[in-house]
Amino acid sequence: MDDRTRRILIWAITILALLQVAILLYLGGLLRPEEPRGDAGPTPFQLPSAGTVVPGGRRPTPTALPEEVVVGPLVAASDHVALAQGFDIERALEYIAYLASDGLGGRQAGTPDGRAAGDYIAARFAEYGLEPASLGATYFQTFTLPYGQIVELPVLEVILPGGETLTHTYAYRTDYRALTGGYVGAGEGEGPVVWLNRCDHDAFLGQNLVDRIVFCRYTGDPQVFRRAIEHRVGGLLLLQREREVPFFRRGGYRETAWVPETIPAYLISEKVAQDLLIGTDYTLDDLSLRFTATPLSTTVRMAVDLEEQEAVEARNVLGLLPGADPERSDEVVVIGAHYDHLGREPDGEVMNGANDNGSGVATMLEIARLWQAQDFRPARTVLFAAWDGEEQGLLGSRYYVENPLLPLTRTVAMLNLDMVGAGEAMLIDGDGPVVDQLLISAAAFGITATHTFVGRSDHVSFSEAGVPAAMVIWWPDPFYHTPEDEVEAIEPEELRASGVVAAHTLAALADGHVQLERAVERLRATVAT
Repeated sequence: MDDRTRRILIWAITILALLQVAILLYLGGLLRPEEPRGDAGPTPFQLPSAGTVVPGGRRPTPTALPEEVVVGPLVAASDHVALAQGFDIERALEYIAYLASDGLGGRQAGTPDGRAAGDYIAARFAEYGLEPASLGATYFQTFTLPYGQIVELPVLEVILPGGETLTHTYAYRTDYRALTGGYVGAGEGEGPVVWLNRCDHDAFLGQNLVDRIVFCRYTGDPQVFRRAIEHRVGGLLLLQREREVPFFRRGGYRETAWVPETIPAYLISEKVAQDLLIGTDYTLDDLSLRFTATPLSTTVRMAVDLEEQEAVEARNVLGLLPGADPERSDEVVVIGAHYDHLGREPDGEVMNGANDNGSGVATMLEIARLWQAQDFRPARTVLFAAWDGEEQGLLGSRYYVENPLLPLTRTVAMLNLDMVGAGEAMLIDGDGPVVDQLLISAAAFGITATHTFVGRSDHVSFSEAGVPAAMVIWWPDPFYHTPEDEVEAIEPEELRASGVVAAHTLAALADGHVQLERAVERLRATVAT
């Protein structure tokens, strides 16, 4: 073969190889003419290899992908890192100090205190250059929710087999706590105690539980309350053992059109549970292994007095930062954090909710301030959302998803911040590309984040509607839903870690390639086949 023929053959092989790459990119939906932004050239999007353990121990799904995939002009990655590093922890703490002050009375949705918190957030949105997102040039999207306030300490009495009532009293919140919303709330009940373990569907089958006090483990399953109503129980006692600390939210307000009558339901401590076993040979560990209905020897009296209103006004606070790229500004990234909390307890304690969720709102506000200070506008439009009514069952975010101000079909990602200022470990809840970006952002700053599933928060409203969504949370938090959730319990380094990870993730999502999230998934699927 002469030199000329060899050169022609080499050129032909090269052209064929380039054509194969172009076809692969085209099939993946990645080949798109686009003007480069500034001097930034193609930037690699780093993917962990199949053998690499992502921070937190989550191993990615094995694929045939190389570790580095170029998908076109993405983001100025170094600029996003520098931008995120500007997160000001002192300012974030100032926001928390205001939101968690006694003057805001626990920010319960539908109260004047909750309204004052919403006004404060709207004022910060305006100060930081966000546009009103709602119709009529307002930051508020209003909706209604039922309002309930326990007006007296709920009654809990344990009556022994001989008819004697235990003389010692139980400490509210420490030993027991009333749940409100949905099928549970106001009501009185007195009856013999029956153990039903997890209170799942099968446990109720064939049982006559009318006016009985049903005792079971707290699992977080909201259907337990519906089953109890259907079987006309007198009340529910849900054991929350110290070694089993689930992610708990107040019961959601009723999703049914009509509930004939609510029943009292309490979370109880092991101290109360031990008293329920008096007159039997059972231990709590014994009961945990019994999956059939087990009558106990004690009787319980329960009573909850709840001041209720059919409908009060609640408000989501929504600020808009329009995208800077005309070709991508119709795509929306949402960053959200609920601002409501639990209000005042029947014993007068104020539930200030510094971590839950003053910390999430503060982080979002600081990102808005930082972006304005740095004159940063991403390619996509960003909706900053402070949700109301989360504690009653994600009501604010659900209302938005059902009545979106920006099309959900053009909403490409949702980042939720909930309890990001204190806790044992940073967890990333959710699935899909937003989770991937959060883990990548955490790794960029040397922060360990674990992908797991811890419970429901506002990102679920979006994921159930088909929008890729994820949450940052530090969990468990020993002061969760207690009066001790105060500013003094915030861990500044944990808050800063959340801030830089959230700021970097939001910038990457909002300023990335137009098809970045979908592109990576398509490319993975194409290569795998």
